[in-house]
Amino acid sequence: MARALDDTALEALASRGLVRRAAADVAAGLATLADESADEARVNVDGQTVRLSAHGVTQGGCTCPAPGICRHRLAALILLRAAAVEAPGPPSAEATEDGMDAAPEPAPPLESVASPADWSLIVGGFTAELLARFGGAVAWRAALARPPAVGAAEVRIQDATLQVRLDGETVTFLAQGGLPQSVLASALTKVSDRRRKPLIVLAALAARQALGLPAVTEADDAAAAPARIADAAGDNSVMDAVRAALRRASFSALAFASVALEDELRRLAIAGRVEALPRLAGSLRLLAGGVGAMRRREADADPDGLMTLMAQTYALATALAAEPAPDLRAALAGRVRAEYEPVGDLTLFGLGARLWNAPSGAHGVTAYFQAPASQQTYSLAQARSDRTDITFEPRSAFQHAPVWGLAMARSCVAEVRVTGAAASASGRLSGGQGITAVAAPWMPTAQAVRGWDCAFDDWAALEARLLEALSGGLAHPGAAERPVALLLSRYGALRFDELTQTLVWPVADAAGRWIGLTLSYDGVERDRIAVLESLARTERFWAVLATASVFEGGIELRPYAVWGDKPRLLDFMDVPGRRGAPSAAPPTDLGALLGRLRASMAVAGGGPTAFAPRSAATDRLLDAGWDLVMRRAEAGRGLLREAFAADCTALADRLVTAGLAPLARPFRSLAGDEGPEDAGLRAAFALTTARRARLRLAWMT
Repeated sequence: MARALDDTALEALASRGLVRRAAADVAAGLATLADESADEARVNVDGQTVRLSAHGVTQGGCTCPAPGICRHRLAALILLRAAAVEAPGPPSAEATEDGMDAAPEPAPPLESVASPADWSLIVGGFTAELLARFGGAVAWRAALARPPAVGAAEVRIQDATLQVRLDGETVTFLAQGGLPQSVLASALTKVSDRRRKPLIVLAALAARQALGLPAVTEADDAAAAPARIADAAGDNSVMDAVRAALRRASFSALAFASVALEDELRRLAIAGRVEALPRLAGSLRLLAGGVGAMRRREADADPDGLMTLMAQTYALATALAAEPAPDLRAALAGRVRAEYEPVGDLTLFGLGARLWNAPSGAHGVTAYFQAPASQQTYSLAQARSDRTDITFEPRSAFQHAPVWGLAMARSCVAEVRVTGAAASASGRLSGGQGITAVAAPWMPTAQAVRGWDCAFDDWAALEARLLEALSGGLAHPGAAERPVALLLSRYGALRFDELTQTLVWPVADAAGRWIGLTLSYDGVERDRIAVLESLARTERFWAVLATASVFEGGIELRPYAVWGDKPRLLDFMDVPGRRGAPSAAPPTDLGALLGRLRASMAVAGGGPTAFAPRSAATDRLLDAGWDLVMRRAEAGRGLLREAFAADCTALADRLVTAGLAPLARPFRSLAGDEGPEDAGLRAAFALTTARRARLRLAWMT
């Protein structure tokens, strides 16, 4: 490794001045070799100890406090380079036969040892599959989106090194071993770890271009995906690092959320191998955001949700490390982007649309449609993954940006005939080119929609259907949300829960059973509350359109539209005080809103006022187990072991008596002094799985 490092290569690691200082230290005798093996070497340099690894120049470390590549590490590399040139060759055959040591042959100069490399052959091995696997999904997509322009990169070959200067930065490739994957891994550059792999991928593409090699295409990326997934999932060091971080998080994220833990989770999420596993990478990003929210003590920080996500991510990493069959591995890995398949021509009926945003910064607008012929519900979204695109505004995109040649504001409340439609397995429609649509006016009626798969007038049937759709499993997770049309027999007065800052709206089915719809007084749903309160005072509805999702162990229904004399979209009606609204009235005031809601409740009367408690003995046992898991996580290392162990043992006995022996095992592990470090995560995952199989609507009494 050291033999290939000329001064040009070293200057790709640090400044020219620092390389000169390191060479002066070696010349002054300040660097001495302590010991060396095939895998690593230890070198003493000016009072510091440097450890060099044969796996790469940037591996290893130094005892000095300087970050990155210091002069001590440079001096150690220069010392080893000189030793490689001066090293004697093997004894001659004659000397070996006589059993005598022969005099060593004089060492050849460096130039003849490092013979000129065939860079066309090496760079030709930088295939799309290899670059995508090395850089990860994000770096590879960025490189395809912005390939280096002809002449924009300066490429220079110097025997054992190939240097690419691009965007003001330099990447130096070493002809180390001649294998393309080794050359990529050992590439040298001064940029930060976050920018290193994307820059190396761009430099590799520039080198291919400069040497006249064929350009790579995105089509190769799909073919490379299975190999990247297999390599990433089979890399035990990566899965071990993820699981080790999650074990530490289970002890500290809720007790003391640190910046270091948040940064570690983010670094793991963007690691090249992890990026080949989109579900794992996405979960790690969400965990980092959750830890940050806990650390900043934000109002929407969710300790229970964070613990659930930690347990599910740990189970996912464990399953990936178990070398599952290729089909199961692909399901566990997930996909970065939806894969659309042709579904022919469709006749769709609009189910309205809603705005949304996510803690990660993603935001957009989603419209929903029903295809009565196939009893399939579809969605269509316009969104951005973050806020960097300042030209994208979801409300404006809904009103004006055409999809299939139609504004979403028109198509989501009309009958739409789509020609050449394509959709993903989850029912997401493609808005790509070549798809056309024609819209016709349509007015929903109870008689027309009653037979639709998404329409319900029986809340028990609704609960069963949503349990099937939302519960899912580790390899095939349930849907994140499901739009439904609730055909009402009556509804009660809206009320606002000041403790949870949530609006509750009771609605009854044909049999007179009540459930509660909810809206949070936060984010995009805040304006919905004001609109719904205003509509409830002036109009009558026969149906509510809502999204169903899992929240705090239950099924939560959040209304986004109502059907009465005509469709009303709650996110797209004027609210006093909203930016851009024509009204000059003051912004929505919580105190005034509460006053109106209390007055409407007093006038309306009737209807339930409280949620029904979950009284099943199994639910109480699962809740008790979750309380123990959270107690351990929130106490961290300061947990009172004896009392906690006694509670875990008692709960395990109760679970066995109730016929839930598999759930008892992780709690017996938690009770033991020498239990595995991941016992808490295993218990949390077991409870999460059991609770998800018992999802219930928010019934009211």
